[in-house]
Order: sequence, then C-alpha cells, then structure tokens
Amino acid sequence: MRQGHYEEALAASDNLEQKTDLLITWRQTTGQEANSINPQSFYRELRTEIDEAGLDSPEVNRKLESLWSMELQEGVLWLQREDSEQLLREEVLGEMALGENGAIENGDDGSDLSGLQYFQWAIDLMPDSVSAYRLKSTAHYKLGQTGMAVQTLEALRERAGLNDELMEKLAYLYLESGRLAEATELYLQLQERDPENRLWNHGFVNALILAGESEQAIGLLEELISREPSYLPYRKTMLAEQVKLLISQVASGVRSDVEQEAEMQGAEAEETVEVAEGMEAVEAVAAVADDFLDNAFTEVDFTEAESEVGRTLESLQKVVLNQGVEEDPQSMGEYFTGLGNLLHSAGSNGSPLIRASLVKLRNQLYEAAIPYWVKMREIDPENQRYARQLYLLYTELSMIDEAEMMYKNLNF
Repeated sequence: MRQGHYEEALAASDNLEQKTDLLITWRQTTGQEANSINPQSFYRELRTEIDEAGLDSPEVNRKLESLWSMELQEGVLWLQREDSEQLLREEVLGEMALGENGAIENGDDGSDLSGLQYFQWAIDLMPDSVSAYRLKSTAHYKLGQTGMAVQTLEALRERAGLNDELMEKLAYLYLESGRLAEATELYLQLQERDPENRLWNHGFVNALILAGESEQAIGLLEELISREPSYLPYRKTMLAEQVKLLISQVASGVRSDVEQEAEMQGAEAEETVEVAEGMEAVEAVAAVADDFLDNAFTEVDFTEAESEVGRTLESLQKVVLNQGVEEDPQSMGEYFTGLGNLLHSAGSNGSPLIRASLVKLRNQLYEAAIPYWVKMREIDPENQRYARQLYLLYTELSMIDEAEMMYKNLNF
C-alpha cells in the first residue's frame, strides 16, 4: 500500500475493516495514484460482504459513511463547476456511446464515467442514500439525459418509496420527457395533498394542457383564480390557454368549410390543388394552437370564446394595474406580444366577422404590450431590440407618428 499498489493490497485483504481503511487511504491520495484504480467493483464487493455477513459494527459504518461522504463531496464540487456540463459532455462523448434515444450507454462493467461516477460510487457504498440518487439525477438532467434522470429517481422510488419531494421531481421529469399520463397522475396526487401549493398547481395545469385536456385545465385555473385573484401566473396561463383554444376553434371551422367545398365541387385537379393549399394553411394554424380541439365550429362558439378572451385580458390588466407590476417588464411585454402574434397568424381565416374579431383581440394584446417595451427602453435605451419591437407594434396598430419616431431612432 505504501508503494501505491492499492489494487494489489485490496485484492490480498480478506478483512472488511482493513479493506475499508485501504479505500479511505486511497481516496485521500491525489495525482496518478488516485487514478490507479476504479473503486466501483471494490465498493460493491465491500457492500455485498458487509450485507451478507450481517455486520453492524459502528466502526465499519463510520468508515463507510466517511467514504460515502468523500465521494458525494467530490461529485458536488464537480457539479458546481461552471464548466462541468461541457466537461461532462466531452468526457461522455469521448469515452461512452450514445444510445438511439440519446441516453448514455454504460461501460461493460456498468460503471458511469466523468463526474457521474462519484454519485454512483456513493450509491454503491450506501444503496439507500437518497441524496446520492438525487444528485446523480441532477447530473443526468444537466447533460440533457432526461430519461436517465427519470430512471435514477425511479430506482430511488423502488428503494425508499415516494414522498412529496420525490413525487414533485418525478412529476416534473415525466412532464419534460413527454410521459404525460404519469405526470398528470403524480401532479393530481400532489395537488390533492396540498391544494394551496402554487408550484404543484401550475405543474398540474401544464400537464393537463400538454395532454390535451384543455377544458379541465381551464376549469382548474378558474378554481385557482377564485382562490387567489391577485396571483398573476394563474391569470396569464388562463389567457394563453383561451387564446390557443380560440385559434383552434377557428382552425376547426376553416377545415370544415374547406371539406364542404371539396365535396360540393368534386375532385377536379385544379380544385383539389386549391383545397390542398387551404388545408396546409389550416394545418399550420392548428399546429400553432397545439391541436387542442377538433370539434365542429360555429360562429356562436366563436363569439363565446372571443368574449372569454376579452374578459380574461381585461381582468388580467386590472390586476396588473392594481399591483403596479414592474419587476419583470420584459417578460410581460413578451407575453402579450406573443399572444398577439398567435392571433395575427390566425387572422386571415374564417368569415369577415371572425377575422375582424381576431384583429381586434390581437390589437388589444399589442396595446397591452406597449407600456412594457417602453419601460424596457427606459431601463436600457441603448438596446435597439426594444425600439424595433415598439416600431413593429406601432406599425401593426397604425400608430403612424409613433412608428416614424421609432424608425428615426433605429436608422439615424
């Protein structure tokens, strides 16, 4: 051992405490000697021997905890490095293969490489270590390996059961990886446990929206808003969902009109091309709206949906005005502008009445966005992005004098 032959010393020892001492001594070395062995197999063998022998020695347990703590500390230090994500990616891509789904393939011995190894070694030493599983999952997530982050937490779930914290992390990762049914189920359980938890409530709403349960999501939002009328995120999500719902109804109505026209006019080549082009336009709008609904469309349905959007926008603006919300004007400006752009993309579809209504709603959203972009110009007058954004909004709203002023600011 004094000569640095740790692997030979470990192989020659048949005493658990001695092996543990050897591994601690090795772990405290630096440089080439520290890299002379991969301790994973020794950690696993040590853990197996202790479990099979039923050894419950306070001294051995203390030494195991010391080893576990060192591995976890190394992993945390690696995770906190600013360049850890890039280093991890380079090391993984250099030494490991990526599977078809982008997941990291383990080596032949099942070991993880790079910074992930520290957390795996900690798990090998103490398989019930909740913190080691959580940190390893975080490391996978930093690399973009959401599937492996989920697998790590699922392994923890099998060993330690499911508490609120683990349930929340799994629900979020299920949502990120597209496992919507599982995400919805976990968020529902969380929401039932604590109906006042904003984070869980919003996660549940997002899961319902992504799963296509738009009406249920809106119903839940209405309930949440009634409980917390001044909480902006609920109102912002409600307005965004109603706008998407409105666009989806417009798309469904146009699709219905195109199909009826095709049936009436027959299948002549020129008409087929016109119908196909119309369908492409409809599909583009439907994609923007995330395909929330595919129901038959009537102007009565549209009028009701239009009114809902208008009322929600008005109530949201009142809450914003009453609270004097200024802490994040860029976010608010992007929010209103983005919703206006969605309506702009659907504004050429439907009857003249529908088109006029969409333009009206779009203009209301653009008008709501303007004060926030003005505020951003006051905060950072050198940033030309804010002037360009105001120029586009003024132009769309036919605010000629204001648009000319922004044009001069940008070009002279």
